[in-house]
Amino acid sequence: SGDYISEEYRHAYEDALAYKGAGYTGTVPSSVKSWQDASGMTTKAAADNIIATRDGYMTLLDAIRSIRLNAKAAIDGATTLAQIIAAIDVAETVLATLQ
Repeated sequence: SGDYISEEYRHAYEDALAYKGAGYTGTVPSSVKSWQDASGMTTKAAADNIIATRDGYMTLLDAIRSIRLNAKAAIDGATTLAQIIAAIDVAETVLATLQ
């Protein structure tokens, strides 16, 4: 089910980008229209919201990836338990700032 939701979000994002690229004119994509109807937003606001939400998720995903890879590299290079614990502590501290 997670794959379905991810695909749904990707599809809505692509539709919203195309609709925005067309100057918010023409036929409103069904994925944008369904969010407009559910949210009570205007069509433009719904498209912009879909785009902004996805962009926010991607920014967060990039930050999490960076934290994960830096922690992995620190742990891989660690030679003591103390270094491993320190790497985990750094990762946890940085992750906490994302909340």
